[in-house]
Amino acid sequence: MGDRLVEVLDSGGYVRYDFSTASNLLEAMSKLVNEYGDLEKLHEASANPKDLERRLMGFKGIGSVGANIFLRELRGFG
Repeated sequence: MGDRLVEVLDSGGYVRYDFSTASNLLEAMSKLVNEYGDLEKLHEASANPKDLERRLMGFKGIGSVGANIFLRELRGFG
Protein backbone atom coordinates (compact mmCIF):
# COMPACT_ATOMS: atom_id res chain seq x y z
CA MET A 1 0.00 0.00 0.00
CA GLY A 2 2.88 2.38 0.76
CA ASP A 3 4.20 1.91 -2.78
CA ARG A 4 0.88 3.00 -4.24
CA LEU A 5 0.63 6.01 -1.93
CA VAL A 6 4.11 7.15 -2.96
CA GLU A 7 3.01 6.86 -6.63
CA VAL A 8 -0.11 8.94 -5.92
CA LEU A 9 1.92 11.59 -4.08
CA ASP A 10 4.47 11.69 -6.93
CA SER A 11 1.74 12.06 -9.55
CA GLY A 12 0.27 14.95 -7.55
CA GLY A 13 3.60 16.76 -7.61
CA TYR A 14 4.65 15.80 -4.09
CA VAL A 15 7.94 14.26 -5.23
CA ARG A 16 9.79 14.87 -1.94
CA TYR A 17 7.70 12.27 -0.15
CA ASP A 18 9.20 8.83 0.36
CA PHE A 19 8.17 5.52 1.87
CA SER A 20 8.64 6.69 5.46
CA THR A 21 6.28 9.60 4.79
CA ALA A 22 3.80 7.24 3.16
CA SER A 23 4.02 4.95 6.20
CA ASN A 24 3.39 7.90 8.54
CA LEU A 25 0.39 9.00 6.47
CA LEU A 26 -1.06 5.48 6.44
CA GLU A 27 -0.54 5.17 10.20
CA ALA A 28 -2.23 8.52 10.80
CA MET A 29 -5.21 7.60 8.62
CA SER A 30 -5.51 4.24 10.37
CA LYS A 31 -5.55 6.00 13.75
CA LEU A 32 -8.12 8.50 12.49
CA VAL A 33 -10.46 5.77 11.26
CA ASN A 34 -9.97 3.49 14.29
CA GLU A 35 -10.29 6.17 16.98
CA TYR A 36 -12.72 8.65 15.43
CA GLY A 37 -14.15 7.30 12.16
CA ASP A 38 -13.50 10.47 10.17
CA LEU A 39 -12.42 14.11 10.48
CA GLU A 40 -15.91 15.32 11.34
CA LYS A 41 -16.09 12.96 14.30
CA LEU A 42 -12.61 14.04 15.42
CA HIS A 43 -13.88 17.63 15.38
CA GLU A 44 -17.06 16.68 17.24
CA ALA A 45 -15.05 14.80 19.90
CA SER A 46 -12.97 17.90 20.62
CA ALA A 47 -14.16 20.16 23.42
CA ASN A 48 -12.64 23.30 21.90
CA PRO A 49 -10.01 24.44 19.36
CA LYS A 50 -7.12 23.76 21.78
CA ASP A 51 -8.41 20.23 22.37
CA LEU A 52 -8.64 19.68 18.61
CA GLU A 53 -5.06 20.90 18.21
CA ARG A 54 -3.95 18.54 21.01
CA ARG A 55 -5.73 15.60 19.39
CA LEU A 56 -4.16 16.38 16.00
CA MET A 57 -0.72 16.44 17.58
CA GLY A 58 -1.42 12.91 18.82
CA PHE A 59 -0.96 11.69 15.27
CA LYS A 60 2.55 10.52 14.42
CA GLY A 61 4.46 13.21 12.57
CA ILE A 62 2.08 16.04 13.47
CA GLY A 63 3.50 18.76 15.69
CA SER A 64 2.22 22.20 16.56
CA VAL A 65 3.21 23.68 13.19
CA GLY A 66 1.53 20.90 11.20
CA ALA A 67 -1.60 21.04 13.35
CA ASN A 68 -1.86 24.81 12.94
CA ILE A 69 -1.39 24.61 9.17
CA PHE A 70 -4.09 21.93 9.01
CA LEU A 71 -6.47 24.02 11.11
CA ARG A 72 -5.74 27.15 9.05
CA GLU A 73 -6.61 25.28 5.85
CA LEU A 74 -9.86 23.99 7.36
CA ARG A 75 -11.16 27.50 8.01
CA GLY A 76 -12.42 27.73 4.43
CA PHE A 77 -14.71 24.71 4.91
CA GLY A 78 -17.99 24.36 6.73
